Amino acid sequence: MYGALHSQKGEFLIVDAKHGYEFIGESSPEHTGGGAHGSMHKNDSLSPIIVTGTNKSIDHLRIVDLKEWILDLLE
Repeated sequence: MYGALHSQKGEFLIVDAKHGYEFIGESSPEHTGGGAHGSMHKNDSLSPIIVTGTNKSIDHLRIVDLKEWILDLLE
């Protein structure tokens, strides 16, 4: 949300689509069943990741924490 609000100068309207719906333009792809551009529901905003070969767990399941966790694994 912060990134969307501060990505450009100007005044913007940010909206959230109802779960199961998405905003589609004439040239935008559809993401039927999840991963849509519009909803902030967990089914549309979680990204799967499979990691093997470590017992280290990530403290918070957020994309912004993933970089530090991966760098820690590489040490």
